[in-house]
Amino acid sequence: MKPTDIVAALRAKDPKILGDIADKKAEQIVKSALTVIRESIVAAEKGDHPVAMLGRFKVNEITKGEGAEAIVVRKVIFIPAKPAENKDGSADSKGAPPAEDKAEPADQAAAPAAPSAAAAAFAPIASSAATGGKAAKPGKAKA
Repeated sequence: MKPTDIVAALRAKDPKILGDIADKKAEQIVKSALTVIRESIVAAEKGDHPVAMLGRFKVNEITKGEGAEAIVVRKVIFIPAKPAENKDGSADSKGAPPAEDKAEPADQAAAPAAPSAAAAAFAPIASSAATGGKAAKPGKAKA
């Protein structure tokens, strides 16, 4: 998902959200915001790093090999935030912080939720970060 796609999606969702801001200026704002997030995650220490309205990034360093051939591989995994539920039971589309986990009836627990557009947009980033920057091989997901 490119900044132009994000701006177009924002305008389609709520035409008033960007007001009189020109598309080029809105794209610059989106690029700057994403750059700030990326730079802060790249510079982050090991651990969980929450990003409001988005989710959290889990940063880990793993040593591969032994002795002189040992190398440290940095892995970053993105975990999207769960939308909070409104009082009427519907999901909040504003990307609120994760709601507390509630026990679901067995018939509802089996149906997985469809990934959000934001999760789909960051899926390539998370998968390449989880494989050390290399494209994952189809059918060989790492747990």
